[in-house]
Amino acid sequence: MTAIFDPAFTKTVGLEGGYTDDPSDPGGPTNWGITVAEAREFGYMGDIKDLPIETAKLIYKAKYWNVLLLDSVADQSVAAEIFDSAVNCGPSTVAGWIQEALNALSKADGTDVPLWPVLDVDKNFGPVSLEVLNTCISVSPRFVQVLIETLNCLQGAYYVHSTEKNPRLRKFFFGWIANRVTL
Repeated sequence: MTAIFDPAFTKTVGLEGGYTDDPSDPGGPTNWGITVAEAREFGYMGDIKDLPIETAKLIYKAKYWNVLLLDSVADQSVAAEIFDSAVNCGPSTVAGWIQEALNALSKADGTDVPLWPVLDVDKNFGPVSLEVLNTCISVSPRFVQVLIETLNCLQGAYYVHSTEKNPRLRKFFFGWIANRVTL
């Protein structure tokens, strides 16, 4: 595991907690935030209540961290924010948010010349998206802050829309905003 991944994992798994089986959660029973389906996908066949935290760590690294190329993100706080959002909302959803946010920020200096190329919002985070993300990060610490705030705005809107589509999720809304959308 990488030095960047370990603290991000510790924070996120702390928010996810241990075993839960809330009937309002469409993911069903989880442990460390890992669903039964995810555990099976990665070869764990035991009871989800007994899922070792190290197995959860391997799943998080493969399914969320590596998919979004987070070892190569130039700022650890951005990588950690992306990771936590991906665990809670899905990596492709978050990839799309990153692309949308970078496109919106591309002319943030007030000129007509973009600071970086506009991305296709295809929800696939590849080398081009990574390069643009790192370019944004290199502009200034203020750009990093505004990027994270933009991602949090998109995540908050996602939770509002999710609870409108599925009212059973409203019981989770306060916690999502209080713990996952931090400005």
